[in-house]
Amino acid sequence: AAAAKHNLALSFLMTPADLPELDRMCTKFPETPVIIDHFCLIGRNKMFIEEEIEQLSKMARHRRVMLKIGAFYGLGKKTPPYLDMLPLIERVVDTFGPERCMWESDAPLQSKNGNTFEAAVAVIKDHADFLSKSDKQKLLVTTAENFFFKR
Repeated sequence: AAAAKHNLALSFLMTPADLPELDRMCTKFPETPVIIDHFCLIGRNKMFIEEEIEQLSKMARHRRVMLKIGAFYGLGKKTPPYLDMLPLIERVVDTFGPERCMWESDAPLQSKNGNTFEAAVAVIKDHADFLSKSDKQKLLVTTAENFFFKR
């Protein structure tokens, strides 16, 4: 309730197993801004499980829920250029809309063990052909900028 009153985002690093409780709380407090980190860790075991993607997609019904897109070093094949992440990126952006999805740096972890920030940006900027130029700008800059700095 306090987060809703003061427009303070609650940011969660969680797995799909935690989504039912988050869904319950978002229903109870619909004005509370919520950010789900790292695609809700879908793909953490190198697999993209349809049931988990559907659970995450259901959270889009809460208009104040946003999604961070990143941590590519720890999801899917876990190696650049992260092209295996494109179907999941497309799906969540279609579901949540680009104005509720934001790229995340996950510094410093994204820059270790052969992973780079450049590759993490390039998967959106250069390889996500299903996104318009405007949508890419929203994911990489505008969504976060609007939420965190222009309220």
